[in-house]
Amino acid sequence: MKNASNNSYRHQDNRIITLGDIDEENSNDVIQFIHEINYLDAGKAEKKREPITLIVNSYGGDIYRGFGVVDAIIDSATPVHTVCYGAALSMGFIIMASGHKRSASKHSTFMYHEILWSLNDEKLSSHMREVEEGKRIMAIYDSIILKHTNLTKEQLDIVKKEHKDWYMSADEALAYGIIDEVC
Repeated sequence: MKNASNNSYRHQDNRIITLGDIDEENSNDVIQFIHEINYLDAGKAEKKREPITLIVNSYGGDIYRGFGVVDAIIDSATPVHTVCYGAALSMGFIIMASGHKRSASKHSTFMYHEILWSLNDEKLSSHMREVEEGKRIMAIYDSIILKHTNLTKEQLDIVKKEHKDWYMSADEALAYGIIDEVC
C-alpha cells in the first residue's frame, strides 16, 4: 500500500515498511505500522516474532516526529530491523541507529550534524525559550546516538563545535557501531 505522501510504503504481509524524509504523515504511518504488528504479535513470545523491516532512505526531517519513530522502534516487542538503502542523514541517522538489528547496502551514506533549529521574528524572551528547547532536544538526540552506537560524546562535540556535517560510508558506520552489517 503506497501512502499519499509518497514517502513511505508498507507491506504488512511481509512486515516491510519504507521511510523517506520524516514528516507528519510518514512518521505516523511507521509508528502505526509498528504498533499494528505488535498488536498482531500479542501473545507470541518475543523470540517467536517475525521481525519488522524498516527500510530507510532519508535525508532527515522533523526531529519531534523522528523521536516518535525512534521511540516506537525502541519500545517494540517485535524486533525492528532497520536497513539503509541510499541515505540515513540527520534524523534518518538516528532512526537507523535505533533498530534492533541494523544493516546497510554498501553504497549507503550516513550523516550526523547538530540539529537545525530556526527562530521566528519574536521577542527576546521567546528566543530564549526556543534556545533552551533546542538544547534539550540536542541532548536527547545525542543521548540516543551514544546509547545505540560506539560514537563518543567527544566525537559528537567536535562536529557541533566545527559546525559541520559528518558524512560516513557504510563501512565507517559499521566501524562506529551505527550498523551491525554491510550487505
